[in-house]
Amino acid sequence: MALSLAFLTACFGALLVGWSINQGGICSVGATHDLVERRDSRLTIGIAFAAATAGLVLLPASWLPGGQVHLTGSVSIGGSLILGAVLLGIGAVVNDACLLGSLGRLGNGEMRFLGLPVGLAIGYALTRITPVEVRTSPSMLDHASATGSLLLAVFALLLLATGWRLIRDRTHIDERRYPLCIAMLILGLCGAMLYAARPGWGYADAVQRGFGGAPMSMQMLMIDNAGGSWLALMTVTGSICAAMMAGRFAARRPTPRGVFRSVVGGMLMAIGAVRVPGGNDSLLLAAIPSGSVSGILAYATMTLTVFMLLLVTRISVHGSRTR
Repeated sequence: MALSLAFLTACFGALLVGWSINQGGICSVGATHDLVERRDSRLTIGIAFAAATAGLVLLPASWLPGGQVHLTGSVSIGGSLILGAVLLGIGAVVNDACLLGSLGRLGNGEMRFLGLPVGLAIGYALTRITPVEVRTSPSMLDHASATGSLLLAVFALLLLATGWRLIRDRTHIDERRYPLCIAMLILGLCGAMLYAARPGWGYADAVQRGFGGAPMSMQMLMIDNAGGSWLALMTVTGSICAAMMAGRFAARRPTPRGVFRSVVGGMLMAIGAVRVPGGNDSLLLAAIPSGSVSGILAYATMTLTVFMLLLVTRISVHGSRTR
């Protein structure tokens, strides 16, 4: 693969995505855990801020002359979609982190999350044995329209509301060096631009390509295997660099139980991702910003599944302690 300025720019964007994930501590499981355990909505607000930022990038980009940027379409809403989203949620809870959260924690040195790609590989291999047929309808918002303009206004209002809250509270998560709003702004901007220019750049997509399948976040274009692998590697590198810069990196030896959880969780997320299609990363940074109805429903279902599982766990633990 010949190195070009465009590809080097994409690599730098992937590096920033990994950096922002680690700096912001972004994770769907972590955000929901904070809501359930501490009624802390900061991460949830940060996730909404990132999605709104991505929407303000993707929608206008898709309306530019030339038709080079394609929005994520929608799949049929039914049992298969709901099952896939539920499996994504269950897998994330079993793994103790979603795809984005796993990337951030791997950057901190939690080596057990190296088991996640193994689990993803097993899951994708199983789906090759019994293929799932998913038909995606092209987005109706690829061209400027009244509906698209309305959605753009919604993203703008969401950005203002969540951004004002984050800036007002000077929100930091744990001991991050940068405010959450800055990390999520970079995630939304760079993540959306990568999905616009290089669909299928994520590390889970790279694993799926290894089994002959189209990347789960694929819309219209195909990214070559070497290019996708390099971009996935850059996200991991960015996460590690962020942890080292903040003094959080500390390699931790994995335990058999931890690795097992990551493998099983990755397997469940892969099986779910092919039905949606997409993991929480592509749903957050591509499907929702594209106004995909199935993507929005899948992300909401996944989040609700995580919320219910954590709530049941909390009630069970509290009940056992009061006996």
